[in-house]
Amino acid sequence: MASTFKSSKKCPHCGEWSEWNQQPTDTCQFCGALLDDRTLLREAARELERKKKNRIEIDIIEIYPTDSLPVKIGKRLIQAVQISFIGIVSFIIWFLTMLAG
Repeated sequence: MASTFKSSKKCPHCGEWSEWNQQPTDTCQFCGALLDDRTLLREAARELERKKKNRIEIDIIEIYPTDSLPVKIGKRLIQAVQISFIGIVSFIIWFLTMLAG
């Protein structure tokens, strides 16, 4: 026995009652505004946080325009070593995963 009850929600923008399927993308039948825009914003923020969490951040030494020439050269050498190290470690990880199958 299926239930035929329908949900409705009062639009925060126009004040009219609209059908609501309890989805964050449901819109008002009268003004077309989102019925639950806070949930949509919350989900977007959660998705952004998840993407930030999965991202790997590698700190490479920064070279500032105010650095003197010898300091810039030294920092470039350090950057080269850092990038080479990252490349070697990445290759080793790739090789081991390919070896594992």
